[in-house]
Amino acid sequence: MQHQIDLQPEAEDDLNSIYSWSLLNFGRETADKTMGSILAGIRRLQSFPFSGSLTPDDYLNKEGYRMLIVGRHAVFYKIVGEIIPVYRVVDTRRKYSKLFYE
Repeated sequence: MQHQIDLQPEAEDDLNSIYSWSLLNFGRETADKTMGSILAGIRRLQSFPFSGSLTPDDYLNKEGYRMLIVGRHAVFYKIVGEIIPVYRVVDTRRKYSKLFYE
């Protein structure tokens, strides 16, 4: 079964920020490669929604969040029937769990 990806506005903003930061600091080739890897990981969720793991945060797990690690980035999503809402895409070195408490 193919699931449908639903990028939430915050995730779109995250992706734009990641691309802009990579472009500024490393150039177009690296920015394109980074974005391509992240988007490929997100697309893979369509066929394999459980390929991500539970998060290290109990609250996020209770709320149904899962995370997929792609390089240095974590993609946070839920499985809602046939829909996969993607909520955030953040650097794994960031204290990302606080983003969901705000």
